[in-house]
Amino acid sequence: MNWNKILSIFILLFLLINGSIFAYREARNQRNYTLSSSRIRQMENVMKQKGVTMYAYLPDFYPKAKLELKTAEWKKEEILTKIFADQSYRSEITYQGVLADTYQNEQQQLSFYTGEHNGTLYYKGKNQRYLPESQTLAAMEHKAVQFVQDLVGDNRKFEVTHRQIRGDGYLLDVNGRFGNEVIFSSYFQIQIGTDGIREAIGRFYEPVDFVGAPREIYAFDEVMYYFMNKMEEKKQKEIIIKDADVGYYILDGSTRQLTVESTPVYRIILENSESVYYIDAYKNEFLEFD
Repeated sequence: MNWNKILSIFILLFLLINGSIFAYREARNQRNYTLSSSRIRQMENVMKQKGVTMYAYLPDFYPKAKLELKTAEWKKEEILTKIFADQSYRSEITYQGVLADTYQNEQQQLSFYTGEHNGTLYYKGKNQRYLPESQTLAAMEHKAVQFVQDLVGDNRKFEVTHRQIRGDGYLLDVNGRFGNEVIFSSYFQIQIGTDGIREAIGRFYEPVDFVGAPREIYAFDEVMYYFMNKMEEKKQKEIIIKDADVGYYILDGSTRQLTVESTPVYRIILENSESVYYIDAYKNEFLEFD
């Protein structure tokens, strides 16, 4: 009897069985945490009745744990070297509505906010380093991410999560990532055109790890029903949703702790891009609602 051949057959059967179990579980999870076609149709009917249009894809709603973040410190000397290179600059304490340590010359201004806004960075100017290699949006996004990595370090993951036309350029939202998760509280808003980065503001947090076991979050259709009812209360009509996604947000923005927990939230961006709504994915409630 050829025992090696029999052993090989058993190993193959074992792999096939485990592969089938994994595929079954994945298919089951996808059914459980993505909207069925009937739920999508029902949601679309309600949206039509309430005058709501959506161009975004429908987010999945897999269970999520909270994410611990660490307040990051700006490495000023490294940043100044990247931004100003061999240019001379002057440093001073400035106040233009916000107290800041500012470094600037005739071409560029870089401000590190202090006081209540400590941790936020502001940039304005022109820099050949951030000049797109072409006039395409992809080239501009590449330079925006490069700019952010010059500020936070190459080992941090950031990507463009939203873009909108602003004059002859774009306003890009660049957010941090941890694995497959977007961190809304770790963000940069960057104005960029074919002449490079013009203005930027942002702050970032260092992701540490997930906290506790994953918890169920509200399904996207339930979030949409809540959102539409609230918009109806505000007498808002003809709403166009340009983007909708799920990420992590620090609920207590005033905290000064070194580490802080962030919560899964839905982000809904309207067509005018001036209105961005965050909804707690655990509670199905607005974080702020005027």
